[in-house]
Amino acid sequence: MGLQVALTGKDKALKDKWYAKLKKEGFNDIESDEDNLKRWDHMYFVARHTNFETKSNPKLGGASTSTWSGLAFTSRQEYFQLAGVFLYEHRFETETDRLVWELHSSGETAVGVYRALKKKNKKIGLGSVQKVIKRLSEVMVSQCLPKKI
Repeated sequence: MGLQVALTGKDKALKDKWYAKLKKEGFNDIESDEDNLKRWDHMYFVARHTNFETKSNPKLGGASTSTWSGLAFTSRQEYFQLAGVFLYEHRFETETDRLVWELHSSGETAVGVYRALKKKNKKIGLGSVQKVIKRLSEVMVSQCLPKKI
């Protein structure tokens, strides 16, 4: 917990003014007023991006326990590191292919890529986005991973 400082009337008014502007713009603060994170970021990431599961454990009298596959987490992490390198080293056939891969390599889902491109007025369907990701993933793997002997 951070050092708590009592705000004077003028300072509180200024803080309230800026918080109102941020709220109006749609800003969602990750910290509460007590300088604590609203959600523990590490577990949020693990739960969202791995095979994280919460189950009732009979050995603990039905208390919940959480598990996740470290291998799945590591594999996913390595994939996106490789995807990032591929983004900067590969010569893409089209600008749309590059945009799709740029969004994908940053962890965006196919639906997220489709929506982002739609906002940029790019004419590409969700199925086509999925095909580009699959095709480029196969190229990436064939070019970047060691060949089996």
